[in-house]
Amino acid sequence: MNNLLVVCETIQDEVTKVLEKVEFTGDMVWMNASLHNEPSRLRSELQKVIDNHIGYDNVLLGYGNCGNSIVGLKATHSNIVFPVTSDCISMLLCNRKDIDDIRKNTYFLTKGWINGEKSLFVEYKYCLERYGEKRAKRIFSAMLKHYENLMLIDTNAYDIDYYGDIAQDLAKKTSLRFVVEEGSLSILEKLLSEKWDESFEIIKPGEQIIYKHFGQIAVDEMSQRF
Repeated sequence: MNNLLVVCETIQDEVTKVLEKVEFTGDMVWMNASLHNEPSRLRSELQKVIDNHIGYDNVLLGYGNCGNSIVGLKATHSNIVFPVTSDCISMLLCNRKDIDDIRKNTYFLTKGWINGEKSLFVEYKYCLERYGEKRAKRIFSAMLKHYENLMLIDTNAYDIDYYGDIAQDLAKKTSLRFVVEEGSLSILEKLLSEKWDESFEIIKPGEQIIYKHFGQIAVDEMSQRF
């Protein structure tokens, strides 16, 4: 089939790793990672990509439902195939059945998140330069007061030793417990190899992604706004 992969730059290393294993001959569109900070804008930009790309059988979304950013997207010319995960964290930690519990007190990182334009590291460096170490630590203690752990997800797609040192240093400065957890690329592998099982939804042209696709029991008010 003729597929278009639309994916966030944050997981570029992971997608590149999967492409070494899976035969994918479609086209790709990389979305700016900063769009994650504005879910409504991300939704708008994703819709533009979907609308403007004609001639594909399927648009494959390399996204979870980050901030409800893909709820409301409409399939226009092609089917939309997407993983039923709440966000990219759930996608990369799909083997953890207790993901909803550990996310309550854990801040998650990968290389992509560490190198992001508005990452925790960039913000800490800014505070350090502007306010000094003592005040920067106080600011971040307040920002991260609901977190206990700083978890680096090892997706086997980047140098875990190098980025582990970076993450561990930040954990020490912010008084968080540093944890390394093995990630999984199985959902991305299935997405790119067209092995769409119960972990995925496929919507046809004219249909829309709604909350029910993610098992949420709620009136789908979001779809009425688009």
